[in-house]
Amino acid sequence: SLSLRQHSMNLIHPAELENRQVLILGLGSFGGGAGCARALHELGAKVTVSDLRPASKLKTSVNSLAGYPIEFVFEEHPEFLFEQADVVVVNPAVPNEAPIWDLARKHDCELTTEVNLAIAYSAKTPTVAITGTHGKSTCASLLHHMLGDNTILAGNLGGSFLEQVLSQPDCTSIVVEMSSFQCERLVAPRGWPHVAAL
Repeated sequence: SLSLRQHSMNLIHPAELENRQVLILGLGSFGGGAGCARALHELGAKVTVSDLRPASKLKTSVNSLAGYPIEFVFEEHPEFLFEQADVVVVNPAVPNEAPIWDLARKHDCELTTEVNLAIAYSAKTPTVAITGTHGKSTCASLLHHMLGDNTILAGNLGGSFLEQVLSQPDCTSIVVEMSSFQCERLVAPRGWPHVAAL
């Protein structure tokens, strides 16, 4: 299997995705994939979502995208999706040995994650990133409470980090909880985050 180093992620600013074909791998059940799809559509990207689960297992996420011109493919990640995609947004749960990495490389797709897109957009906003084994959500929630209403609480708590930063461009600070999977594929500008807690 390929090493993670060969699964190189790109630092892409979301504004660069206008009129580009973007494939989101993994819709998910906690709102992150759906929120990412909405955000990318609002930015002018042509969005396709693919998930290995059947649509019946993702009803809430699928229903939240009703009315959006987003294409769906369920129960497989067929090769034609990678042929037409410029950029692939990879869900943190996709394992390093999954065949999608070979397909993406074969078709010269740029790879990124929803978190990396959000970071590229909000890189200048003072951010505290919290990771670790236990207590991440508690620490992040407490710090968010202390920093006040104009602070975004995002990341591994559910929902879309990208959608949040796009909808609150004037926030004064960000607290982001990051799982080990999100950290593993993290690509961030120099100097991000402003504070890191483990």
